Amino acid sequence: WAMSGEDANGELARHQSLRSFLPDEGYTWWGPHDDFVIDQHPRGFARLIDAMVQDVIPPGDPRILLNAEVVKVRYGCEGVTVTTRDGRVLSAEQVISTLPLGVLQRRHASLFDPPLPAPQREVLESRGISMGNLTHVVVQFPRVWWDDGMLKWLSANHGSNQSRGEFSLWHNLNHASLLPGSQTLLTFLGDPQSSLYEGMADADVRAALMRRLRAQHPRTRIPDPLSFFISRHGYDPNTHGAYSFFAPGWRDKYFATLTRPLAARCGAAQGGEEVVRVRLAGEAMCDDLSGYTHGGYQSGREAAAAYLHGAGKGPDPRDHDELSLCNW
Repeated sequence: WAMSGEDANGELARHQSLRSFLPDEGYTWWGPHDDFVIDQHPRGFARLIDAMVQDVIPPGDPRILLNAEVVKVRYGCEGVTVTTRDGRVLSAEQVISTLPLGVLQRRHASLFDPPLPAPQREVLESRGISMGNLTHVVVQFPRVWWDDGMLKWLSANHGSNQSRGEFSLWHNLNHASLLPGSQTLLTFLGDPQSSLYEGMADADVRAALMRRLRAQHPRTRIPDPLSFFISRHGYDPNTHGAYSFFAPGWRDKYFATLTRPLAARCGAAQGGEEVVRVRLAGEAMCDDLSGYTHGGYQSGREAAAAYLHGAGKGPDPRDHDELSLCNW
C-alpha cells in the first residue's frame, strides 16, 4: 500500500496503468526536488494564480466572474454562448474550457450543444482515463506526543486488507524543517478509503482517526485533537476527484482525440471549412504533465497560444518548445 498509494493518485494498484507512467517529464525536465510548500499566507494555493495574472488582471477586475456555474456551452458558426446557472449568457468567438476531467465525464452530455463528437465521448467514457482521489487529513494537537525528530513514518494496522491503508502514513508538520510549533500531523487516504471517509461527517472521521492512532501507539497517552480537517475532492461537484490518472487500457494516441478542439462547419450550406469554437485545456489535457498544477498551467498556456496564432496575433506554437510541452 505504501508503494502504490503514498505518492501516487490514491487508486488501488490494480486500477493503475504503468504505460506512459515513466519517465515523468516534470522531474526529468526540472529536477528531482519536490519540496513541501510551507508558506502560511492566508491566500494559500491561490497565491500561484495571483502571481500568474498580476500583470494582466488587476484585483477586482470585472471581467472575472466568480461563483458563476456554467450549465451550457453552445457553439456554432455564429460563435459561442456560455450560460450560467443564474441565467447570464456570455458570448465569444472562442472559448477555452478548463473544466476538470471528472466534470466532463459526468456532464458533457448536458453541457455541450451540439454534443461532443463520438470519438471524444468514447475516450471520456471508456478509454482508461479517470479522476483519482487522494484525501488529505490534517489533525492538530494541544501538545506534541510523538517523536518530533521524525519527518514521517508508516504505522502498521491490524485488520482486513481494506483497513490496512487507513491512516497509516504520517507526516510530522511540526518538524523543525516544516512548521515547528504547529503541533500538527498530516496523513493521506487513497481509495477505497478516500470515498469511504470523505462521505462521513467530520466527527466520525476524527473518531476513526483517533482510534487508529491510539491503537498504533498503545503505550502513549494521546490527547484529543484541537483541530481537524479532511479534504473532499471526490465529493466536490466541481472536480469529482483530485487529478487525472491512467487506468489499464489507456494509450497516448487517445490524447489527440480527447483534446481535439470543438469546431463548427461553416459556409457553403454548412459543408465548408471547420471553424474552431471551443478549446479543451486543464491538467488532464496535458499529455506529458497531466496530474500536476503545472500541467494545468501549461495546457492553458498552449491553448491560448493556439488561439492567438489562429487569430494572427501570436507565433506558431509548434516552433516554440515552451509552447509545446504537453505533447513533447
